[in-house]
Amino acid sequence: MIMGQKSVFFRILNRICLFFFLYLCVFIFLYIIGNYKVFLDSNLIFLLDSITWISIVLIILSFTSFILSFVYTIIHKNFVYLIYIPSQVFYIFIGIVVLIISHSLIFLTA
Repeated sequence: MIMGQKSVFFRILNRICLFFFLYLCVFIFLYIIGNYKVFLDSNLIFLLDSITWISIVLIILSFTSFILSFVYTIIHKNFVYLIYIPSQVFYIFIGIVVLIISHSLIFLTA
């Protein structure tokens, strides 16, 4: 691998994490707008279920990318992979918080 060039798998994984984070933001926005515009309860529960599954996938992918940052740093002896750790920790934190909130809202609506 050329010096300074990141692994394709690592770059794809980080972009997928960003995609799921933005996807989660869109679904949260839809849920908020749905509450304001008085969507049907079944639609709101569907949005909450979708938010739950998206946040689970985001947590798994972010944790994988977090571990991969350390592995690539050790293997390649290059600290450029450590730059992505704050964003991955942020994604994991947001995923856990949204997962707890969405599960509690599902519990309250059931």
